[in-house]
Amino acid sequence: TAASARRKDQGKLRLVVETKAPDERSGQAQLKSYIFASSAEGGVWINQTDAPVYLRRVGNKLDLWPNLPHVNEDWEAIGRHKKHQLRPPHDLVETFKRCHNALYTVGIDSDDLAMDMVRIILAKYKDELNPGERCEFRCTASELHTVEGRAKVAERVRALFAQVRNDNLTIFDEHETITAGEREIAIVVSELQDFRFLPDDESDEIYDVVGAAYEVYVGSHLKGDRGQYFTERTMVRLLVQLVDPSEGDVILDPAMGSGGFLIAAMRHVTRKILRSDRTQATKRKAIQRFRNRIYGIDKSPKLVKVARTNMVLASDGHSGLVRGDSLEPLGKLPRDFQPKTSPPTVILTNPPFGATAEHRITAEREPEILGQFELGHAWRRNPDGELVPTEALTGEGAPPEYLFVERCIKWVQPGGKVGIVVPRGVLDNDKALPVRKLLLEHMRMLAVVNCHDDTFKPYTDAKAALLVLERKQTEAPREDDYSIFMAISQSIGHTGVGEPLYKTDKKGDVVTDKDGHPVLDTDAEDIYAAWQAVQQGKKPGSDFYFQTPRAKLTENLNLNPVRYLPRYSASRQAALLLGEQEGWTAETLGQIAKVYCGPRFKRPYAEKGVTSGPGILRYFTGNAITQTRGENIKYLDLNRAKPIQRKMIDKLYLRRGMIVITDSGTVGRVVYITQYHDGAIGTNNLIRVEVEDEALRGYVYQFLLSPMGQHQLKANIYGAIVDHLEVDDVKNVVVPLP
Repeated sequence: TAASARRKDQGKLRLVVETKAPDERSGQAQLKSYIFASSAEGGVWINQTDAPVYLRRVGNKLDLWPNLPHVNEDWEAIGRHKKHQLRPPHDLVETFKRCHNALYTVGIDSDDLAMDMVRIILAKYKDELNPGERCEFRCTASELHTVEGRAKVAERVRALFAQVRNDNLTIFDEHETITAGEREIAIVVSELQDFRFLPDDESDEIYDVVGAAYEVYVGSHLKGDRGQYFTERTMVRLLVQLVDPSEGDVILDPAMGSGGFLIAAMRHVTRKILRSDRTQATKRKAIQRFRNRIYGIDKSPKLVKVARTNMVLASDGHSGLVRGDSLEPLGKLPRDFQPKTSPPTVILTNPPFGATAEHRITAEREPEILGQFELGHAWRRNPDGELVPTEALTGEGAPPEYLFVERCIKWVQPGGKVGIVVPRGVLDNDKALPVRKLLLEHMRMLAVVNCHDDTFKPYTDAKAALLVLERKQTEAPREDDYSIFMAISQSIGHTGVGEPLYKTDKKGDVVTDKDGHPVLDTDAEDIYAAWQAVQQGKKPGSDFYFQTPRAKLTENLNLNPVRYLPRYSASRQAALLLGEQEGWTAETLGQIAKVYCGPRFKRPYAEKGVTSGPGILRYFTGNAITQTRGENIKYLDLNRAKPIQRKMIDKLYLRRGMIVITDSGTVGRVVYITQYHDGAIGTNNLIRVEVEDEALRGYVYQFLLSPMGQHQLKANIYGAIVDHLEVDDVKNVVVPLP
């Protein structure tokens, strides 16, 4: 119980989790010692790279177990769940990472692993689709322990995939099978068997299961291949929300990859249909009609197979997905490719980036492709000073994303919309000026969103932006003025090495949703809310989101939102501009540090004159923390503290290496916690900044002391009588990082 946990009562433990040891053998040894020293029924060992090991206490020994039981469930229930007991996935990326680490062996290509994972996922999907309540996609503890048991698991799963293969011979070869070994299949089944992949009839969610798996398995393998990278899913969802497709649209992704944008569009429109005022039968017919209006193309045969598989998993709609190169002349594209017969009304895409020479489309290698495009030609200024394309092909070649932008412009119907991911250099560098000129001649620029610098990490350091465009009905010679929505994303939900970042409250505790899942620290929903607000004539709610008149674009048509920040201090803008430089990024403090202030509580002060003894702790106020001799230090007496006060005090200890910032009175004073302060209690009016990396910690400390840091800290001070600074304001301080 919670009370037993607070008392640290080892006689009432149910589960032990061991996370310290780097290797499985010593990790399990430590775990066993803890389990046998307590009342725990079992436990789990895990580190940062290996899949977890689940152990159950049986008599005087521990047995390997497929997974952990649910709350109030017996351990023997694992692998025996009925279909109605399966739960929808929340975020399977971490689960797939564990599967990958369990499966990976030297010599196995990550592409092969990825396709096997896709086949296993489809077997799971088929099992849920088949009649009956009993799951065939299962692995009990006894099966996991024996060679014969693992063989039975693998046999069931291979048979399920064979059903999928035979039902979809346009996607799979008739002899295709799962090539992973029986042990590997059993491990993956034990990880996935509790989840439900098939959307509920009443559900409005379609989880991109295959996309998440393929991203984990081949994300690093694809790096540098054609300049293509998987789009971060929160950015996919945001771009789809901004474009807002409807059931009457014809949707195309000309560089579809694993089909993530098409799945997100299907989810978006399906949600609209399900929430509409119609009968259930009419809703089902509308959803089915819409699935036949989804099209995609990619030149990679494996990605086409993955995208089609993804669509099968999302309840069909794969027939419009074909293999081909969108940059080829239209006559060379597959006969049934959609733009040949009816132009799409919505294009959603993240084309491959290619700034380096090896990725560029050149006249030497591909003159037929380059010659189709205005952006494949050299641009010069005519006698009137206007920048125009010439007859000559560009000598240095064209990055593929430039040509994809032009392809989208030409393919989408007048009045249709394009949502596209582009390298951020397209927004403001001189070489991309022809791209911006072509865009603004043919399209209305509805929105520009700078993605967070970590969006594509750890696969690439590429900085990107989202563009939302609308094809003009007529090519008017004179440009009407209109407002462009601009935003600068401040958080993406993961670090530069791919580790998840979760939202925290002012006390430093992780924020959870209604189901108890930690909430990723991403501002995608805030950006979308700001977009909706400005559509309704309201204020967007943050200076990071704003509108800029089309007429204000500078002579070189600079589209970078950083250049148009309203009402911003020069220091914050300077920090953001530094982050735009080659080799630099700009991060908010909340992205690189844990920032919190701790709880407010009634202080159990020691008797007057008492400064030492058992339970006596130094207590630093905001004033005392800045004093080198600590003249105003106070003292607390833990012996006089009630349990609730002790709980609060536990969260307020000062540790060497912390950075603290005064948040009231004399606001913004920055102090580095040294050995002198270590172990004392700090007031909740000290905002704690914890940075793990020592070098980065020193850099952040010096930055916060600098004018650029101090001006940002003090820009949001409020208070009629006493100045005050909020934790969220400190989290939003922009730190330029070389």
